[in-house]
Amino acid sequence: MDKEKGGILAIIISILVALLVLGAGVYFAYRGRSPSSRVENTRASTQLIGGDTDEHGCLIAAGYSWCEVKQKCLRIWEEPCQAVACPQEAKICPDGSAVGRIGPDCEFAPCPNQNTTKENVCIVSGGKVVIQSCYCSGTQDFYNSCAIGGCTCTPDPQFKRDIKVCDCGGSKCWDGAKCVFLQNIR
Repeated sequence: MDKEKGGILAIIISILVALLVLGAGVYFAYRGRSPSSRVENTRASTQLIGGDTDEHGCLIAAGYSWCEVKQKCLRIWEEPCQAVACPQEAKICPDGSAVGRIGPDCEFAPCPNQNTTKENVCIVSGGKVVIQSCYCSGTQDFYNSCAIGGCTCTPDPQFKRDIKVCDCGGSKCWDGAKCVFLQNIR
């Protein structure tokens, strides 16, 4: 019986010594770090992973990269990055000349001497001219609706006036010169 008590006591002492050695090792390993490195390590562990973007805003971790030809972020295995082949069609202009389609949206090129007012360009590029009330003193007709805050300011009733805008529809915006797809905006 004394042998059994001695064996159990030896096991308990061995476990306690092992825990003590393990605890001392953890203590000395952690104590060796400076408080600032512990703070930096905590920050690094809470930082979101995969949110990196390239200089064009393409989400790298999701597989997006910038396609210069199409002027947008895309995944090359879903949509190849190559020049758009527009249909070989011609439009006869009022003066008798012909124009073809041009990329990236394969719209017909403007006719020579065609009315190039912003109203006409808006319509030709797929938009419609509408009147909108604006309360901003600096906002002009056909402002860039692709820009964040194109017609926003602190509203001031003394500046209320109607301006012309190009409504390009749900998936496009007016970049100040033509209707463009929202995904092509940098």
